[in-house]
Amino acid sequence: MKLQTQKSFDPKDILNDAALFMLSDLKPAGTQLLLSPNKTDQIDLLKLTLFDLALKQVVVIKRKSKRMHPNDPYEREFIVIESGKNYTKYVPSRYECYILDHIDNESYFYFKQLLQEIIDAFPSEYVLKKHIVKDLALPEFFSINFFFRLTNLMRINRSGQSLRADLKGFLDSFDASLADLIEHDPKEAVEVLTLLQGNIFFLKNLKFELIEKLKVTKINTVSSSRFDDWIWADFLLDSELLYSDLLFEVNDIFEELDTSFDFDTLGDWDIDVDFDFH
Repeated sequence: MKLQTQKSFDPKDILNDAALFMLSDLKPAGTQLLLSPNKTDQIDLLKLTLFDLALKQVVVIKRKSKRMHPNDPYEREFIVIESGKNYTKYVPSRYECYILDHIDNESYFYFKQLLQEIIDAFPSEYVLKKHIVKDLALPEFFSINFFFRLTNLMRINRSGQSLRADLKGFLDSFDASLADLIEHDPKEAVEVLTLLQGNIFFLKNLKFELIEKLKVTKINTVSSSRFDDWIWADFLLDSELLYSDLLFEVNDIFEELDTSFDFDTLGDWDIDVDFDFH
């Protein structure tokens, strides 16, 4: 039976779903390109990648109170980003270095200022997508021909269309079943959410009140031995970004960037019309 026609999940079968294990190996930037290759821009990919790095505790996004100068009687609150506990041991994909190259292990950075620096150093949308597809071993799912090279368009092939249907079917079905699964089998819910990693940001129904139910559940570890310590369920329970209105503030900042920033005015792009992944 096709995944996209599935209405609900049997907790006994969900962890054996092939689409789930594909998503467990797929960073959200790659998922986004498979789901919507040409309606995705650099801001979308930056946001998903940054959130994924935050969930993996490679970086931390948080509020920080600071006086603007020593004589200032009041502290002001800023959103900042700094290295997380897994920063030094994380091995980034090439495209993630567009973010991590602007962060070090000793300082914190003002969030808006850092985003501007990252964007200023970004390659073109086409080149960024090319790096993501290659880094995440996805070339077999995309069609490459002379027309697409000239127009900088991306098109998934028949295999990609089948994979997209399976991934979208799983995410939609799990999303629709999430509240019921958390209510009746919270341990199973956490295990699936942990396997999804940064792909949890594709879930529309992962609401604060559902997270609160999970936080009171005693969680040990996920059963799969394929994951290192920094991917265990603790990121679902400890992230300030995920469980507070900070997430909405950060989203607002990205929306401002998306509506006000014109990548076409940046001038001298890294021009590259060769979509050769090999």
